[in-house]
Amino acid sequence: MRINDILLSTEANFIKAITEIFPEAKLLNGAATASVELADGSGSEFPADMQVEEKRAWAGLLALKRAYRGTEEDYENFIKGQHSKFVPLTRNSFAALGHYVRGTFYSEEKLLGLCWTVLFNDLGKIKACEDVLRIYIKDALGHDEILAGLLGLNSEESMNLLPGYNNLSRTIQRQILDIFRTNCNISDLQQLERPACSIVGIEYPNEPFFTSELDFAHTLFDVAGAAGHVSPGAERLHEQTYNLFLGLRDAFMTNDPYNNYCEFRGKLLGIGGNSPEHRALQRISALSRLGGVSAEQNAVDRNILLDAWSSLGADDKDVIVKYLSATGNSGPGFYLAFGVAMFMNPQSQYIKSITTIAPGLNDIKATQIAKRFGLSSALWNFAQICKSISIPEAYTGTYKLVLKCANELTQIDPWQVTQTMVNVTYRDSGDAAVISRTLLDTPVIGAPNFKADFEIELKKLDMASSVKHKFGM
Repeated sequence: MRINDILLSTEANFIKAITEIFPEAKLLNGAATASVELADGSGSEFPADMQVEEKRAWAGLLALKRAYRGTEEDYENFIKGQHSKFVPLTRNSFAALGHYVRGTFYSEEKLLGLCWTVLFNDLGKIKACEDVLRIYIKDALGHDEILAGLLGLNSEESMNLLPGYNNLSRTIQRQILDIFRTNCNISDLQQLERPACSIVGIEYPNEPFFTSELDFAHTLFDVAGAAGHVSPGAERLHEQTYNLFLGLRDAFMTNDPYNNYCEFRGKLLGIGGNSPEHRALQRISALSRLGGVSAEQNAVDRNILLDAWSSLGADDKDVIVKYLSATGNSGPGFYLAFGVAMFMNPQSQYIKSITTIAPGLNDIKATQIAKRFGLSSALWNFAQICKSISIPEAYTGTYKLVLKCANELTQIDPWQVTQTMVNVTYRDSGDAAVISRTLLDTPVIGAPNFKADFEIELKKLDMASSVKHKFGM
């Protein structure tokens, strides 16, 4: 049976057929060494005994199948997990997504390549794969590097481990390998976690146009499945994410993709421009997932961003601009691993606290106020981190700041920094040696009291809401 017919079949038959075409699917049920989240999986559409990464992988591939077939049932299943948190992907966008996949991946070999890449793009997180690679290579850093190393081995061990991959055409194999050798995740760029110099590493020697589309498409469906372990459908591929990825894809078709994508993000919020401050604000908007839903919401998001920015002191603004506008092309650039979590977690904490501070208040304005104060807190925290790190200015390239403090801080005290742990990783330009440091700061003194100001604004809003309700306004 051809892959086109398999994609048009029932979901049960589809899963069965894919596991026969790609026997390495059984590896996904193995222990993972990265990104294991111990979240409640009761909302997932997959059996409880499946591994986290296994659920995510199949959720992404089912999203691809649903977009490809494109029925009304497929649409409803696709957006099932989106309603409570996001503006769901529209029917028009869903139809356009299906048209894009069918038009771009029109041949048997291209469709098989896309299916393999979507299902196995995180295979480097699986311990069995890492163990095979470690026999030959000792210093692979991330799961993309591990997978690229495994695919490039051509050893007996790797051939036996990945029979489905080895049955793909040689052209498709080379293109998949090109994707994972870039060591620059497209999703990181969409969120502007990476600096401008990261774009230099994205080169596709084998049929560049199609390989870039394969990279774009597999990342899109990887995002679609990212919450598959806790939620049904394609929770993360909602209307905003889809629109932002389209903007990124358009930018990739130009001669200056990074700067053009920054401009795209800025123009959504009316902050276009290429000054250092513009670049910093554009990266903040992406790290905070602002813009891209609708023109009306863009105006609201613009106010959230600019109000939060204006709450900072000049020295905090200066250090943030220095770090976020640095390109890495001349001097250091900064890749903020877990940067989105660091910028978004405080916002979530403030939103959750609405019910504590003003019980019964159910107001869109309250959520906007919470996001603004959460972003103010995140920006202030990030400024203190920037001030605490000593980076040799002479180094040209990317420093990877692994902001593992992002989750820890909100569990300790969502209102201010108490301790900051940042792992700094970079490659020395001379001998490619990896240098890592962990910095632990003493408690920060003089943190702004965002909580008190937030409570005042929220209680004013609560009182105004009560008055309106009382007089039927």
